[in-house]
Amino acid sequence: MDFLRRGFEQVGMKVEDSLLEEARGRFDGIIGWLTYFGLSMINGKEPVESIEKRASKLAVSELEHALRIYGVAESRYREALKIIATLGHARWTQIKRGIEARIGKIYSSLCSILSNLVDSGFLEKTEERYKIADPALRSVILRYW
Repeated sequence: MDFLRRGFEQVGMKVEDSLLEEARGRFDGIIGWLTYFGLSMINGKEPVESIEKRASKLAVSELEHALRIYGVAESRYREALKIIATLGHARWTQIKRGIEARIGKIYSSLCSILSNLVDSGFLEKTEERYKIADPALRSVILRYW
């Protein structure tokens, strides 16, 4: 909240706390998306929901570009991300069962898939659970994938 408040003060723009709270909630406090929100508001006031939709499109575009390098394994990456987004956070066994239910046996590649997604910043791993690191990305995966 303070980050957003100071940013708007620097450009002489007054923004209601309720709008800042909504942006903080939608973008989960991620500085890059809060900056994107602030710049979007400065360039022309629009609903936070519209800004979130544009942010989500940017995030998924980046993800799709990154997944292309995996070739035939791309579908496994997509399924893993869908399952994790749907559950909010998931254990390895939940992800494995979900992928296998949708596209068949995956054998030993799940560790590599999850490791690659964590290393590239698309997933976070905490206490044996995985979650989508970016709320804008999770939102678009849930809506359009």
